Amino acid sequence: MADMIFTRIALDAAGFALYSAAVDQAVGVAPVQAGFLLLPGGAGASQIGVRRDEQAPQELSLSQAWQQPGYFLFHPQSQALPAEPADIAQTLGLTPPYATLRGVAWLWQAAPPQSWACASVPLFYFSPTSGQVAGSNGSLPFGHVDLVLPSGTQWTLSAETGQATFVGDGIALLRDSGQGTPLSPDAYRVSLSFDPAAAGLLRFTAAWDPYNLFGLFADDPQAPGLQGGELRYFHPDPQAPQGFAQLRYPVLPPLPPLPANDWPAFLLDCEMDPLAPLDGTRTRFLFLPQRLDNLASSFGRTVSGDLVTLAPSVPSNGSPAGLYPAARPGAAQAPAAYLAPLGPFVLTVPGGAAKLSCGTLGTEYLRVADGDILDFVPSMPACSTAFGTAMARRMTLANGADTKPLLDGPFATSWVRFRPGAATAMRGYYAQPGASVNFGRGAVSPDMRYPAAVSALVSTLASTTKSDEIPVAFPMVQYGGVFALADATVQDAQLLDGYEKQVIAGLRGALIRGSTPDRPVFVGEQGAPLPGTRTSTPQGLLVQLNSATQSTRAGIAAAQAPEVQAGTWQSLLLARSAEQTLSFDADPATGVVDAQLASTLMREQLFLVLNDWSRFPNITRMIAVAGFNFEIAPDVDATDRWRTVLVFKYATTQSLAALIRAPESWANTDYFIGDATRVTDTQSVLIDALAVAEKASSDDDDPFADFRTKAADPDWTGMLAFNAPINGNGMPDDLQMLLAGIDGQLSAHHFGVQVNRISDGADQEPQISESALFGVIYHHAATAILKRERAMPRSEQTPPDYAFVVEALSVAINQSLVTQFHCRVGMTINTLFGRAVTLTGADANADVPPNTVVVAGRYQRHGEVGTVTFDGGQHGSFAFNPDRSRIRVIDTFQVSGASLVPIASVPSVPADADAGTTITSRFALSGTLAFAADPFPGVTGLDLFSYGLPGAAPGMTTTGVALTSLAFGISCQLDADGKRIGLPQITADFSGLRATDDRSGRRPGALVRMLPLTLQAILHDEAGLDIKALGALPVQVPALTGVAASVPGGGGVAPMPTQVAYVTSKPLYALQFALPLGALGALADAHASLDASLIVAWGASTYTPDEDGVALFVQLPQVTAGAFGFNLQGLLKTTFSAANLGLVKTKNGPAYVLMFNNVALSVFGITLPPKVLADFILFADANDPGGGNLGWSLAATQTP
Repeated sequence: MADMIFTRIALDAAGFALYSAAVDQAVGVAPVQAGFLLLPGGAGASQIGVRRDEQAPQELSLSQAWQQPGYFLFHPQSQALPAEPADIAQTLGLTPPYATLRGVAWLWQAAPPQSWACASVPLFYFSPTSGQVAGSNGSLPFGHVDLVLPSGTQWTLSAETGQATFVGDGIALLRDSGQGTPLSPDAYRVSLSFDPAAAGLLRFTAAWDPYNLFGLFADDPQAPGLQGGELRYFHPDPQAPQGFAQLRYPVLPPLPPLPANDWPAFLLDCEMDPLAPLDGTRTRFLFLPQRLDNLASSFGRTVSGDLVTLAPSVPSNGSPAGLYPAARPGAAQAPAAYLAPLGPFVLTVPGGAAKLSCGTLGTEYLRVADGDILDFVPSMPACSTAFGTAMARRMTLANGADTKPLLDGPFATSWVRFRPGAATAMRGYYAQPGASVNFGRGAVSPDMRYPAAVSALVSTLASTTKSDEIPVAFPMVQYGGVFALADATVQDAQLLDGYEKQVIAGLRGALIRGSTPDRPVFVGEQGAPLPGTRTSTPQGLLVQLNSATQSTRAGIAAAQAPEVQAGTWQSLLLARSAEQTLSFDADPATGVVDAQLASTLMREQLFLVLNDWSRFPNITRMIAVAGFNFEIAPDVDATDRWRTVLVFKYATTQSLAALIRAPESWANTDYFIGDATRVTDTQSVLIDALAVAEKASSDDDDPFADFRTKAADPDWTGMLAFNAPINGNGMPDDLQMLLAGIDGQLSAHHFGVQVNRISDGADQEPQISESALFGVIYHHAATAILKRERAMPRSEQTPPDYAFVVEALSVAINQSLVTQFHCRVGMTINTLFGRAVTLTGADANADVPPNTVVVAGRYQRHGEVGTVTFDGGQHGSFAFNPDRSRIRVIDTFQVSGASLVPIASVPSVPADADAGTTITSRFALSGTLAFAADPFPGVTGLDLFSYGLPGAAPGMTTTGVALTSLAFGISCQLDADGKRIGLPQITADFSGLRATDDRSGRRPGALVRMLPLTLQAILHDEAGLDIKALGALPVQVPALTGVAASVPGGGGVAPMPTQVAYVTSKPLYALQFALPLGALGALADAHASLDASLIVAWGASTYTPDEDGVALFVQLPQVTAGAFGFNLQGLLKTTFSAANLGLVKTKNGPAYVLMFNNVALSVFGITLPPKVLADFILFADANDPGGGNLGWSLAATQTP
């Protein structure tokens, strides 16, 4: 090569000049950049700083720099040297005088980034032309081994070749502890490269005794035997001396102990880079052409247990095999190394072709042939912080944080890269999860009746991209020598198996598949695809395979069906219930199930988390279980669809709970979830699900006992859908009506397949007869929206008159049957009989809004699907005037019972797939209505509404008018996904309201006790009672009009007297009483009672609508006379013009008097007596209140 040119890039006032070597553009970006630090001249420190610019020329050739005092520098290309040359001199520890200093240094940035570290060889020149040197030893560290260049080493330069040469007795590799035999290069010669493509690289050849080489890098050089050429993997372990445990997998055979060791010396071509001391691509010992028979090992096995031989190769063209120092834990966290293999190793397999086991399971293997190559790729990550005791310390990812890789540094090992040899043979990577193996007929031979494990061709091991012909590298170890280590180390079989399944196999499967995996093909024993058959797993998952040429998926015409390969997946059937199925179906455009999903499901120790539903439009997603319509996937247009998470767990080394907290163990998150932020969000959803289940353990009706057991059991495998939507359309009415009280989509906490019952179909292929499903629906209305509403000041809220909420719904399903059911619905009633009310005496519940009547549901199973009934006991009392600040006729309504029943479920029009359902139900109360005894200020003793006595003992129910069917109609609309649209519509429905007279609830001195009245009904009309339609006549109550009152004057003015009337002109509600007047007498054909009706009504006051007013009406017997009269003895007709009700106080007590004014008698239309005005009075005996006696009095006046 031409003489290297250094260009000056910095010159400081102290006379230090920094040069950088020109970059060879043909080489591209090299890992190391060369430079030169020119030191100030002069004999003493007084001359420092007097160098002039011409003494530090703009350029120096390699030969010129060789003649100058200074240091040749090598640093990583990615790290720029310090801007001040004097800082480099300080890092190197250089002190004046500088004129005689020479040396070589390798510099790199250390922590913190602004600081630098170095490895250097100081040289003191007596004669720059002679190359004779004297000075201190140079020591270059490579882990726990140093390359020592002792004092007195000769250093010569060949500018033409771009190399300097160190020659000197004592150049050797030594353990830093001084143990072991030093290893020296041939002729004690080491070359230093200035070639831009390999700047700073040290090269030499050597012939080393294997025992000495292995001992140099052994963990314990005093061990009885020495092992070299092995793979190692690491994981945190607080009990280990360095805090990390290691697992060892020999590749080379163990070295026979001395003196039996007869291995010849290794002839090696050595490369060592002080800037990459433990990087096998830059520091390595490559085998030179020689016999390597002793290094062939038989640690590999076929799936049938036959031995596979692996031997290092030194091809005539291409890189040879070799060894390199790989990073391992060292004492006191110091760097250390072990010898790992690199480069090509040739396979020799029994029969010329075989299935080479990749790990510990026979379902994962490589189809290989004699002469195929396993290339060991050096310095790949080998430490898993996700394994072992580190799991106990795992925390949730911060929002947007990247997941940790399954394998990472700081320790390293070799992975393998498969390259086919010259033999013609079938090759590929085959894998299935050991916990979910697919079995099918014809897997071994076409005439074999019983199913056997099929093989799944996952990858042909072709190049990863069209432009990249280098096959992918992946971790793989052989287990033939793990229990026969030369140094007698004993390894834990369970630990080895766990690490293989949890770490190595999982990562291997992901890497081989790559970002665009092949579609898995199920094949038989000989590798031929299985056409059109079906396979099943122990869990009962069923795969329908494509036939030889075309997809047979229903709905695709044969002429339009895409060409597909036999043995690929046409559908993945997860569960069946009657005629409903859950399945991932083929893409109509390709004829196969999503390749990423199918390929990933074939991974060993799989933990797949899926919620990017936009990638999976072809899903049959709904199945009915115990009356609930579960969906494993949300609608693709749902805004929160990512919260529905589908999990496949076929990992048996860790529990579901542990894997949720280890997202680095999740399969292909980029594809199945999304970016780092979405992964974090998804993990939060799953951790919340675990927390909900854990918190519920203290509930009396805890539904999660089975789930917690599964979540903590590493051996549990299966499928779970978290936050699985419940589609209300088509559900039973008594369950469907609950959706009116659920805001948003009802979803299951989790839902999964317990087991599928597999039977033979008509085609003798396996089919799912029926699925046993399990899950928990766990809904609580104490959501953010309720909390937000309760946090608002009362003045800022406008509460609706009514609200209906499912306060709690907890359903446990096991074996497709409801095993536990708990439901509470709440009806919030802020208005009754047109007035605001306050519920008192109900059980306090922080999760329930005020004025809410809560009813519990009971589930009764009838066959596979049960019914739910809602009714219940004591629920408190509604107070109409709790602070006595208003005029209210009603005092309380004490609730004694409540019920919720479905009315109708009608599919929306049009009745197509996008239509929903209109649901109606009725919430009804029963209880006791108590009226205020003296509701009107200034009016005493006039007790028109009569009912309402407290219980005989504290806490006993108030007596009064017994009401039933005080109902509220609830209706809502479901969309096509079975989710409620908007708020439910709730209206009071008093059409079925019934009132029952309770004589024990009548107050002393009340109207109903003083007149022989019998309660017949309670009337209502929100538009106002139609008195004319009732055929009734108003009854005036003088005591309620002209009542003296006062109006506050304000501003110091005295109150002003006024008069008020407690009447209403538009009554809405009324009690209707029967008032017996006698009988029709002997003139009637049959004895019949002659009864009038007295109607005591109330509504908003005519003058003060915020207060209540009263109206009375009388409905006289409708025999023949009409509204304003009645017949006596069948012939005498009576008529009158007005009626009044008064309260008369007698010495025996109050008496109520009903007076009819201007009564006239007529016979055949002739008024008798003529010109006489009569008033007719009805009254009862004050001495016998509540009796059946009734007195009549007639007062007549002659008119002119």
